[in-house]
Amino acid sequence: APEKVTEAMKARQWRNPKQWCLTLAQLREVLEFCITTEVYKDLKAKKGKVTMYDINEFFVKPWSAQTGCSTAVLMRREAEADAQVMTSHAWGEDVEEFLQALATWAEKEGIEDTTLVWFCLFANYQCEDRCGPSI
Repeated sequence: APEKVTEAMKARQWRNPKQWCLTLAQLREVLEFCITTEVYKDLKAKKGKVTMYDINEFFVKPWSAQTGCSTAVLMRREAEADAQVMTSHAWGEDVEEFLQALATWAEKEGIEDTTLVWFCLFANYQCEDRCGPSI
Protein backbone atom coordinates (compact mmCIF):
# COMPACT_ATOMS: atom_id res chain seq x y z
CA ALA A 1 0.00 0.00 0.00
CA PRO A 2 1.29 3.48 -0.85
CA GLU A 3 0.94 4.65 2.75
CA LYS A 4 3.56 2.11 3.84
CA VAL A 5 6.19 3.50 1.46
CA THR A 6 8.76 5.71 3.15
CA GLU A 7 10.49 8.73 1.67
CA ALA A 8 13.79 6.81 1.88
CA MET A 9 12.34 4.03 -0.28
CA LYS A 10 11.03 6.51 -2.88
CA ALA A 11 14.37 8.32 -2.94
CA ARG A 12 16.29 5.09 -3.52
CA GLN A 13 13.99 4.19 -6.42
CA TRP A 14 15.02 7.44 -8.14
CA ARG A 15 18.72 7.59 -7.34
CA ASN A 16 20.38 4.22 -7.11
CA PRO A 17 19.47 1.52 -9.65
CA LYS A 18 22.12 -0.86 -8.27
CA GLN A 19 20.08 -1.04 -5.09
CA TRP A 20 16.83 -2.04 -6.78
CA CYS A 21 17.52 -5.65 -5.91
CA LEU A 22 16.23 -8.49 -3.81
CA THR A 23 17.77 -11.67 -2.52
CA LEU A 24 17.80 -14.81 -4.61
CA ALA A 25 15.44 -16.35 -2.05
CA GLN A 26 13.04 -13.40 -2.36
CA LEU A 27 13.09 -13.61 -6.16
CA ARG A 28 12.12 -17.28 -5.96
CA GLU A 29 9.54 -16.67 -3.25
CA VAL A 30 7.71 -14.01 -5.26
CA LEU A 31 7.46 -16.18 -8.36
CA GLU A 32 6.56 -19.28 -6.34
CA PHE A 33 3.81 -17.30 -4.61
CA CYS A 34 2.41 -16.21 -7.99
CA ILE A 35 2.33 -19.84 -9.12
CA THR A 36 0.07 -20.75 -6.19
CA THR A 37 -2.63 -18.21 -7.04
CA GLU A 38 -5.86 -18.80 -8.93
CA VAL A 39 -4.95 -16.00 -11.35
CA TYR A 40 -1.77 -17.83 -12.34
CA LYS A 41 -3.53 -21.19 -12.58
CA ASP A 42 -6.26 -19.70 -14.80
CA LEU A 43 -3.70 -18.05 -17.09
CA LYS A 44 -1.75 -21.30 -17.40
CA ALA A 45 -4.92 -23.26 -18.18
CA LYS A 46 -5.89 -20.77 -20.92
CA LYS A 47 -2.45 -20.17 -22.45
CA GLY A 48 -0.43 -23.27 -21.60
CA LYS A 49 2.24 -21.17 -19.87
CA VAL A 50 2.57 -17.98 -17.89
CA THR A 51 5.16 -15.44 -19.00
CA MET A 52 6.95 -12.56 -17.31
CA TYR A 53 4.59 -10.26 -19.23
CA ASP A 54 1.75 -11.92 -17.32
CA ILE A 55 3.54 -11.65 -13.99
CA ASN A 56 4.01 -7.94 -14.68
CA GLU A 57 0.38 -7.28 -15.61
CA PHE A 58 -1.36 -9.44 -13.02
CA PHE A 59 1.00 -9.18 -10.06
CA VAL A 60 3.80 -6.60 -10.24
CA LYS A 61 1.74 -3.64 -11.43
CA PRO A 62 -1.16 -4.21 -9.01
CA TRP A 63 1.25 -4.69 -6.09
CA SER A 64 3.27 -1.55 -6.78
CA ALA A 65 0.75 0.86 -8.37
CA GLN A 66 0.77 4.34 -6.88
CA THR A 67 3.76 3.56 -4.64
CA GLY A 68 6.55 4.89 -6.84
CA CYS A 69 8.63 1.87 -5.82
CA SER A 70 9.47 -1.35 -7.59
CA THR A 71 8.64 -4.76 -6.18
CA ALA A 72 12.27 -5.15 -5.10
CA VAL A 73 12.32 -1.86 -3.20
CA LEU A 74 8.93 -2.63 -1.63
CA MET A 75 10.23 -6.00 -0.44
CA ARG A 76 13.59 -4.80 0.90
CA ARG A 77 12.09 -1.59 2.30
CA GLU A 78 14.90 0.65 3.56
CA ALA A 79 17.69 -1.94 3.28
CA GLU A 80 20.36 -0.40 1.08
CA ALA A 81 22.94 -2.60 -0.63
CA ASP A 82 24.13 -3.00 -4.20
CA ALA A 83 23.13 -5.99 -6.28
CA GLN A 84 25.77 -8.69 -6.48
CA VAL A 85 24.41 -10.31 -9.64
CA MET A 86 22.21 -9.26 -12.52
CA THR A 87 19.94 -11.78 -14.20
CA SER A 88 18.91 -11.67 -17.81
CA HIS A 89 15.80 -13.28 -19.17
CA ALA A 90 13.18 -13.10 -21.91
CA TRP A 91 9.84 -11.54 -21.02
CA GLY A 92 8.03 -14.13 -23.14
CA GLU A 93 9.59 -17.07 -21.33
CA ASP A 94 7.71 -19.56 -19.20
CA VAL A 95 7.93 -18.54 -15.53
CA GLU A 96 8.35 -22.12 -14.36
CA GLU A 97 11.17 -22.76 -16.83
CA PHE A 98 12.87 -19.60 -15.59
CA LEU A 99 12.64 -20.84 -11.99
CA GLN A 100 14.15 -24.18 -13.00
CA ALA A 101 16.99 -22.45 -14.86
CA LEU A 102 17.57 -20.11 -11.91
CA ALA A 103 17.82 -23.05 -9.50
CA THR A 104 20.21 -24.93 -11.80
CA TRP A 105 22.43 -21.86 -12.23
CA ALA A 106 22.48 -21.08 -8.48
CA GLU A 107 23.39 -24.65 -7.61
CA LYS A 108 26.06 -24.94 -10.29
CA GLU A 109 27.67 -21.60 -9.41
CA GLY A 110 27.23 -21.91 -5.64
CA ILE A 111 25.04 -18.81 -5.43
CA GLU A 112 23.59 -18.42 -1.94
CA ASP A 113 19.98 -17.49 -1.16
CA THR A 114 21.17 -14.24 0.44
CA THR A 115 22.87 -13.04 -2.76
CA LEU A 116 21.39 -9.74 -3.94
CA VAL A 117 19.99 -10.07 -7.45
CA TRP A 118 18.99 -7.35 -9.92
CA PHE A 119 16.07 -8.68 -11.95
CA CYS A 120 14.48 -6.10 -14.26
CA LEU A 121 10.87 -7.19 -13.77
CA PHE A 122 11.16 -6.57 -10.02
CA ALA A 123 13.87 -3.87 -10.06
CA ASN A 124 12.26 -1.30 -12.35
CA TYR A 125 9.09 0.55 -11.43
CA GLN A 126 6.74 -0.95 -14.03
CA CYS A 127 3.50 0.97 -13.51
CA GLU A 128 4.05 4.04 -15.73
CA ASP A 129 1.59 5.91 -13.49
CA ARG A 130 3.83 8.96 -12.89
CA CYS A 131 4.36 7.97 -9.25
CA GLY A 132 7.86 6.61 -9.87
CA PRO A 133 10.62 6.63 -12.45
CA SER A 134 9.64 5.75 -16.00
CA ILE A 135 11.09 2.77 -17.77
